[in-house]
Amino acid sequence: MDDLGLKFQKEAMTYTIQCVDGPMARLPYTLTQGNDPSPIIFEVLRNYCDAGKSAVFESALEEYKQCSGTDLEPFYETVWSAMMGGYITCSEYIYNLGQKQEKCYYKDNYSECMFPLPRIPDECVNTFLGDNPVGNFLRNDLTYEIENLDCLAVLGHRMPGCTLRRWPVPIQGDFLKFGACFASKMKNIAVMACDEELGVLSECLPSSDELSSANKSNCEKWTKACTTDRLTNDLEPAVRMFLPPPLSAMPLNDICQSTDVSADLQDVVIRFEAFQDACESKVDMEFWRKPRPSTSVKQSEITAGEFSSIDSDIKDDKSSGLHLGLGFFSGMVIAAVGIFYIVRKKRSMSNPAAPPGGLIANQIRHDYRAPEFE
Repeated sequence: MDDLGLKFQKEAMTYTIQCVDGPMARLPYTLTQGNDPSPIIFEVLRNYCDAGKSAVFESALEEYKQCSGTDLEPFYETVWSAMMGGYITCSEYIYNLGQKQEKCYYKDNYSECMFPLPRIPDECVNTFLGDNPVGNFLRNDLTYEIENLDCLAVLGHRMPGCTLRRWPVPIQGDFLKFGACFASKMKNIAVMACDEELGVLSECLPSSDELSSANKSNCEKWTKACTTDRLTNDLEPAVRMFLPPPLSAMPLNDICQSTDVSADLQDVVIRFEAFQDACESKVDMEFWRKPRPSTSVKQSEITAGEFSSIDSDIKDDKSSGLHLGLGFFSGMVIAAVGIFYIVRKKRSMSNPAAPPGGLIANQIRHDYRAPEFE
C-alpha cells in the first residue's frame, strides 16, 4: 500500500501539471507561495460561456454520454440534492456506526467488535445507487472503469474552459476539464490497486472446491480470514470484504477483471466471484448485475427507482446475515471510517489515552433487519 501511495503522489503532481489550463494553471504556483487563491477561483467561476463555447460544451457532454452510457448533466444537477437527501436517509445509519466505533475503540478486540458493519438501509442505498441519474452514474463509474477512463480522456480534451449557464447549478468547465483529464490518466494506478487487492484475496480466499460447499459458518470463517484475522496478524486486509451490503456484493471493476492485472492473479477473480455467489444475497447480486443505464434519459424524465433488499421477484435462498455489505459518497465514507479507526487503533496502542474521536455523541436505535441466511 505504501508503494501505491508513493506512486500516486509522484504521478499526481505530473498529471496536475499536464491537466491544468487557462487561469487554473496559475493555481499550483499560487498555492506553493502561500498566496490567496480566491481571485483565481472567482475569475474561473465568473467566466461564463458565450454562445459558441456553450454549443461546444453541450456537444462534449453529449459525446461523453454516448461514450460512457451515463448522462453527466442530470448527475451534476441532482447530486447536490442527493447529498442533502442522504442526511435524511443515511444519517441514522452513520450516527449508529459512530456510536459503535466509540463503544469498540478501547476494547482489545476492536476489529471483532466493530465488524461486520451493519447493513445499509434500502432508503439510503436508493439515494446514491438507485435507478436515478446519480445512482446510474455511480454504479456505472464503479464497475466500468476502463471504458470510463477512455471517455473521460475525450471529455477532458473537448471541454471548453468556461462556466455553462444552467439552473439551479451552473456547470463549471475548467474544474470538470481538469478532473476528467486527471482521472483519465490513472489507469496505471488503478491496475496497481487491483494487483494489491487481488494479491490479498489470493492469500485469504479458500480454493474453488471449498467455496462450492458454502454455508453460513464457512462464509463467516472465510470473511474473517480476509479481514479481522489479517489485521490481527499485521497484514493488509481485503478492504472490500469489510463493506456492508449491498456494497459487499459489488463486483470487481473491469480493470481488475482485465488482462492488465498480473497474470498469476487473474484466477483470483473467479474465486472471488465464487465467494460472492456462495455468501452474498441473491438480491444484492442482482442489484449490481442489472443492465447498464440507458443513454436516453433526459433531465425532464428523472425518476427515482428503488432498490429493495426484500424482493418478491427474487427468491433469496442464500441471503446472509453475515453480509459485510451506499454509494460513492456515503458508503465509501462509511467503510473508510471503519478501516481508518482500525488502523488508528493499531497504531495508537502505545498511547491509550488518545481520544476516540467518534462521529456522533449519542445513539438512536435502528431496527433495520437484513435477510437471514438459510
